[in-house]
Amino acid sequence: FSTIKNEVTSLGNGSEAIFGGSYGGSNITRTVVGEPMAHFYGYKTDGIFKDKASVDAYNTKYNKNAQIGDVKFVDLNGDNVIDEFDKVRVGNTNPHWTGGFNSTLSWKGLKLYTRFDFALGFWIYESGASQSTTPWHLGCMQGTYNVPDLYYDTWSEENPNGTYPRFLYADQLGKNNYQPASTLFAHKGNYLAIREISLSYSLPQKWTQAVKMQRAEVSITGQNLGYITSAKNVFSPETGANGVVSNGYALPKSVLFGVNLTF
Repeated sequence: FSTIKNEVTSLGNGSEAIFGGSYGGSNITRTVVGEPMAHFYGYKTDGIFKDKASVDAYNTKYNKNAQIGDVKFVDLNGDNVIDEFDKVRVGNTNPHWTGGFNSTLSWKGLKLYTRFDFALGFWIYESGASQSTTPWHLGCMQGTYNVPDLYYDTWSEENPNGTYPRFLYADQLGKNNYQPASTLFAHKGNYLAIREISLSYSLPQKWTQAVKMQRAEVSITGQNLGYITSAKNVFSPETGANGVVSNGYALPKSVLFGVNLTF
């Protein structure tokens, strides 16, 4: 296993912060002196508007046009304006701990081999501008994509306790429920990856000798079988640059059958 801790000591040229990972005009990461490099940075959300009274009060106070079913962004600095100054540090993009382990267990003719690796202490973010992420699909960003079954957990009159904002055509063109960088789609990325599990069986020698063989072994091996992870609804907690889940595919699972004969 290994651990890493980083801290920015200077940005040069008097810079106070460097922003990165801009998607849809909204910065996702921020680097400042005294903190880890490129931490997630976004609006804090406070659930979904579920009644007209709270929507009206919010719209009057912040000069917005929110509706029931929209996400509620928090005015953290209390200046009655929802803007970039209300964004907060969400989490670190680099794992504090990484490692792996394997084991081999044998009993009589059976042998079980397992291999795992893990990463702990970091966050990942689903970008609303990437075409294989939850906010892209639930935001119906171009109106031409199938949606995941999480659609059934969006707000509607029939589902007033939905976790996600209402489902609309092309969210980024109007309501911006899914597009802005926020805590709604930031997840702890901790994971344990099941890289390989292999079970083999060596036939008893009295059987192999009866057919003039020194050794015979059969096996079944599974590779990239999945993750035990705190990251929700992502195809993989292993991300690309700056911890942002973007376009891509999960590692393919494979099952191998083997026969090893020695004469």
